[in-house]
Amino acid sequence: MASPVADSAARPHAWGRGGWGAAPRPGNAGGAMGFAPAPRPAPDHAPASPLLPLLLKGLAVLIAALSTAASAFPPALTSLLLKVFGGGLVLTLAYLLSKRRVMPGEVRLYFSFLAWGVTISLLVAVDTAASLQMAWKIFQSGLLLWAVVVAHERHPDLRITMWGIWLIGILYIYVAYSNQAITLIDETGGRMTVMGENSNTGGQVFVFAILAALYLSERAASWRTKLPLVGSIPVLAYFLLFTGSRKMLIGMILVATLWGLTMTKGRNSPAKVVLLLALALTAYGIVGLWADTPMGQRYEYAEKDLEGREALYSDGWTLVKAHPEGIGLANQSRYMNIGEVHTEFLDVWLTTGAVGAALYFSIYLLTLRRVMRSRGMNMGFSVLDRRFFWIYMVLIFWLMFGYSRFKDPLHMVVFGSFVGIFFHIQECYGAIRKLSAPPSICGFTFPKDLHSGNAFQ
Repeated sequence: MASPVADSAARPHAWGRGGWGAAPRPGNAGGAMGFAPAPRPAPDHAPASPLLPLLLKGLAVLIAALSTAASAFPPALTSLLLKVFGGGLVLTLAYLLSKRRVMPGEVRLYFSFLAWGVTISLLVAVDTAASLQMAWKIFQSGLLLWAVVVAHERHPDLRITMWGIWLIGILYIYVAYSNQAITLIDETGGRMTVMGENSNTGGQVFVFAILAALYLSERAASWRTKLPLVGSIPVLAYFLLFTGSRKMLIGMILVATLWGLTMTKGRNSPAKVVLLLALALTAYGIVGLWADTPMGQRYEYAEKDLEGREALYSDGWTLVKAHPEGIGLANQSRYMNIGEVHTEFLDVWLTTGAVGAALYFSIYLLTLRRVMRSRGMNMGFSVLDRRFFWIYMVLIFWLMFGYSRFKDPLHMVVFGSFVGIFFHIQECYGAIRKLSAPPSICGFTFPKDLHSGNAFQ
């Protein structure tokens, strides 16, 4: 898998097994809507073991983690590990697909976008080699997306994904602290670099880790689990300041604000009060540290940078009008003095034309439609998942004004996890309404306590 270029989220863990295998509570799988419960699976159609979906999730997390820190390892070792993890992921995915074909519309649209991009590139690209190299990266990201979707369709639980993101954030903190990255900033006057990656990549890791900490804090039942998660939020924000990634700072503010505005839904008010205090402490610390950090210093000339970005957008739009069919993947530098227009909205349109843009952005529209249709289903933790999906989508919409998301392993893992869960919910919703679901679709169970999170101790 290719290392992300983006300023664009993922994840080894601990998860509870004690709650799995119990019958669902009445009313939570459709009973509250007046529907009969889903039929129990026949003995010869028992639900597949969750071990393979769990393996897929773990491999996806490892690939995302290694991709975000590829510069920290020798290239040969990075390539070998990615081949091993990627090969294991593809083999596991192929085995699961042999049991039951699962390719939601989002995955089909993603590969359709890739096919169209390759076609246009072969027809019009000035640098065909660069286009094919980019197409290979997109293909690998597509396999990662597909694997994560299948894993969460078979095992609809976001915790492994979210624990992985959070742990990657903790890893970045540890590396930055042990290597005295902040001290080096004082000596060089630059921005904090972690594991040799772009500062924006590190900033994104911290933002995604904060999102994961909020999610897991609400999902966890034990305060021994909640407190480290809550306590990590100010620390993650502190290190984010030293990356100087302004787009990621605004992304963090969006995540925290949207979480605060929607936190009244659900239970566990004491935990939410503690989370609010953690966010307030974080905001207070940011204000106090602001002037002496790369973030504060970069905002001093933000207006000049904004003018440069507006000029870049203008040049990109001019090229879009001049080449409505597209210029081919990764061919921006052949027409401009920069490799990307710095907004996915223009980059996708410019490189693959209006058709490619329609295919690509329809991926998100289809998932939004799934989520809207799931509003009547309070199955397990679907309410919490739905709420955090909206928060994540606002974050991604904002980040799309930066580098492209379609080749970012962190985003593929998080977004694909949500797609798999809501695809699963939609399948079960249809099965309940028909009252004659194939056992392979709804032959699963939820944690014993569907709302309080007691399945995660």
